[in-house]
Amino acid sequence: MEDLKVNDILFSPNFGIGKVIGFEKIDGSKETFVIIESREKNFKSLIPVKEINNFRKKSSPENLRNILAKLKAPIVVEEFESKKHRILHFKARALDQDLNNVIKTILELRAIGDRGKIENQILEALSNSLSLEIGLVLEVDRKKADEILKESFAA
Repeated sequence: MEDLKVNDILFSPNFGIGKVIGFEKIDGSKETFVIIESREKNFKSLIPVKEINNFRKKSSPENLRNILAKLKAPIVVEEFESKKHRILHFKARALDQDLNNVIKTILELRAIGDRGKIENQILEALSNSLSLEIGLVLEVDRKKADEILKESFAA
């Protein structure tokens, strides 16, 4: 996401839909921060540029449709030593907001029969973020976006 610029639309489970309104270096810090204004939660966030994997840019309609088609693909869930290791794995994966990673993570979480509370929260946050993007990109309301997402899971 090296080409991130002012007015780009971004998505994240943390802030929902946001817009880049600037870049700033804070006194005493060598880091550059992206200033993101959240549309849904009505606040501004300063996010270090080095954490750009924690959000994603708005997709094109064609790219989004191609990504949604992947939701019908069969998935093999990795085996874990314990539920704790599995939870840590999905917590780490949820931070990377690359759309292909989000889809893969959603598919893997949906395939787990004994999901716990934290895994359900991760699944819900990723699904909500994807639904927001579907609504904005395809210019449909949230209810229709949720339906499109649900239909995309159908085989």
